[in-house]
Parts: sequence; C-alpha cells; structure tokens
Amino acid sequence: MSVLPRSLVVTATVLAAASAHAQVATIGTAAKLLPPGSYACKLGAYAFRDCEIVAKGAGVELVLPPGLGHFIELRAELLPSDDRNQLTLLGAPTSPRNLCDVCKPGDPDTDSCAGGPAVAQACQSQPLVARLKVAGGRARGTLLYYINRPSYTNGTYTGSFKLGNPIEFVLRPRKATKK
Repeated sequence: MSVLPRSLVVTATVLAAASAHAQVATIGTAAKLLPPGSYACKLGAYAFRDCEIVAKGAGVELVLPPGLGHFIELRAELLPSDDRNQLTLLGAPTSPRNLCDVCKPGDPDTDSCAGGPAVAQACQSQPLVARLKVAGGRARGTLLYYINRPSYTNGTYTGSFKLGNPIEFVLRPRKATKK
C-alpha cells in the first residue's frame, strides 16, 4: 500500500473545500455573468444613470459614458475570476474632470493645480479597480480611486497628496421604458 505525501493530501483537501466557492474561469465567464447590453449604474449616493456593457473579443467592458452626469466617467474591462459569481473591474477615467485638476503644461504647483501638470496627468490616467459580486444580472462592489488634495499650513498652500477614496458601485439591468 502506498502512502501519499502529506503536502499532497493537504493540497487536495484545501482544493476540495475551496471548490464549493470556486469556478474555473474562462475568457467568456464575465460575458456569461454580465452579458453585453444596456444597464443602469450608480456610484455612491448619486442616482442610477445609463451605462453599457459592450463586447470586447470574448470578454466584456463596462462604459460609463460622458454627458450623463456620472461622478466618474470610465471604461473598464470586466475580468473573470475563479471565485464564483465575482468579477474584477479594471479601467481608467475617460473624463477625469471630477477627480483631477486640469493643468496646462508649465502651470505652477498651486492649489488650483495641485502637484503641477505631471501629478494631474498621473491622476487622469490612474487605474480604477473594483471587486464585484454578481447575482441575477446585477453587480455590486467598491470602486477605488484617488484625488490629489491640496495641503495647507496656516492657510498657505504647501503642496498636495493623494487621498484614496472608495465609492460603492452598483449595476443593474436598465428598466424597460413604457411606450
């Protein structure tokens, strides 16, 4: 009779326990959980507004378009996960005016251009990340982003720092309009 090494037994036990909450993700997993179509998205206390999930190859992307009043306008991949009914949102702002100062090249580091143009540019291209739980065609999670906050000492601008912020993100199918 052969005896299995303890490490193999432990690994098999952990995998068996994890399988109750796991799936083997494929490139199409995200599209199965949230298929392309019209949705409504909500950030924090802001109202639900139109958004879309669009096909990108075998995967999908989320688009919070400009001009609809979203606090953060973005385009993001929805990445599959080996955790059942979970996706990772990974994107960037498409119009960062609500998040970042808009500085022109050569602008000084002031409270209206915190950190100067290089810091503003980094803010405008920051990654936006969220872990989403998906159920019944709906998704919920916390979106992480940062702003550059001016710093003051005795009322005098002394520079800036990154202030990390979480905001609740909710996505649901768009309600049918009455005709």
